[in-house]
Amino acid sequence: MALALMKLKIFLTKLSWSVFVLAMMLQRSPVVRFIAEVEFSLIPRIQHIWAVVTGAIVVGSYNTVTGASGDLFLEENFSQTTINLGDPLLLRVRVEGSGNTPKTWVLDGDIPDGITWNTIIDGEATISGIPTETGEWPITVRAWRRPNMRGTEATPVSFTIRVETVGPVIKQQPQNQQVDWGHPFELSVAIKQPEGTTYQWQKQNVDNPEVFDDIPDATDATLSFENGFTANNGVYQVAITDGGGTVASDPVTVNVNALFTQQPTNQAADWGGAAELSVAVADAEGVTFQWQKQNVENPEIFDDLPGQTGLALDLANITSNDAGNYQVVAILGAAMEISAVAALVVNATGFQAWRDMNFEDPFAVEAGEDQNNDSDPFINFVEFLFGGDPSKPDSAASSETFTESIEGVLYAVFQYPPVPSGGESYITPQGSDTPNLANFSALQNGTDGVIIENNAEGYFVKVPANSVLFTRLFISSEL
Repeated sequence: MALALMKLKIFLTKLSWSVFVLAMMLQRSPVVRFIAEVEFSLIPRIQHIWAVVTGAIVVGSYNTVTGASGDLFLEENFSQTTINLGDPLLLRVRVEGSGNTPKTWVLDGDIPDGITWNTIIDGEATISGIPTETGEWPITVRAWRRPNMRGTEATPVSFTIRVETVGPVIKQQPQNQQVDWGHPFELSVAIKQPEGTTYQWQKQNVDNPEVFDDIPDATDATLSFENGFTANNGVYQVAITDGGGTVASDPVTVNVNALFTQQPTNQAADWGGAAELSVAVADAEGVTFQWQKQNVENPEIFDDLPGQTGLALDLANITSNDAGNYQVVAILGAAMEISAVAALVVNATGFQAWRDMNFEDPFAVEAGEDQNNDSDPFINFVEFLFGGDPSKPDSAASSETFTESIEGVLYAVFQYPPVPSGGESYITPQGSDTPNLANFSALQNGTDGVIIENNAEGYFVKVPANSVLFTRLFISSEL
């Protein structure tokens, strides 16, 4: 046993001197170069002792015995070790000298999250990825010509990866949302270091898509919607700010499925008839409805119709007052949806419209055209034609007659009380050269020089003075 140890001591002494001599011969610069490969057949402990002894002796540098450089280096155009957080990193480490293809690569040191270390057989190693944290990471890359860190070791290359902050780093982007009407949904974002971070959710401006408008009070990492409705549709993003700056998330699209699967349609109905406006919805559970009619005096306002809270609006005994534009409002929690506007057209005569304006119940007997409720000389139909009031006695203004020269022609002018709009169709002017009723015939505007005019001053019948001396108004009843 003592003999074996003595032999080992002698061997190590000799071996150490030989390496020392080799180091002195090849030393030329302060950089460590390739060390000529030495094969060992000793036990692992002897290998370890040799490595320590050799490292202590060869602290200078030398070229390989072949003259080829064994330096590891960062390849040009792939050597940028300082980047901004979130930017891609790509470093390539190679070994100088042809034929120097390491079989073992070792990376000493930690690397940032999001970065990976890969080795390639043809003498190249890469460090790549997108870092998700900031800081500094000192790294040394080592390589050996043979597997398992055996054989000649190349000169290591050391560098520091620096990841600098330019604002928050998003590790989870918000996602697109496809939502049923009335159902809750949310948009959320997650960042690497949320401490000291502020949020502002924004929605794309419809008129100017390049602009995102701040959403009031939407300043958390999550933007929640209690009940989605189509007004929520659009493109959203969140602006995130910390001490390093502000970044915007990826834009995401929200699409809430429409509640109404069938919109109300335009309708036409006769006076006294019936009509129905209706909608269909995907899911009516929990939804309340309110039908509305456009305000005539203020078209921007739709007034609620009392008691009309179903999917359909049924109208009976339609009057001209029912004509107009309608819509229905659906409400579920915070969600509100308004249907398309549908128009109802009522086919009513002028006298029917007059009944609607002058009688609380235009279908009552006393609203008939031959009724005379105020005991004056005029039935309702005449009151309608000449603007009378069926609720109080009226007196008719006498017609006036005078002459007028029109383009050199003398006309006899007969002026009657003005006829309200819609009443002209019931009146036919007639003329005769004698007062004999049997001789009166219809006068037509533009025929034989006749001129018929109706305005605020009166209803005028103008005839050439040498042709007709008598006129009257013939009234046609709706009966």
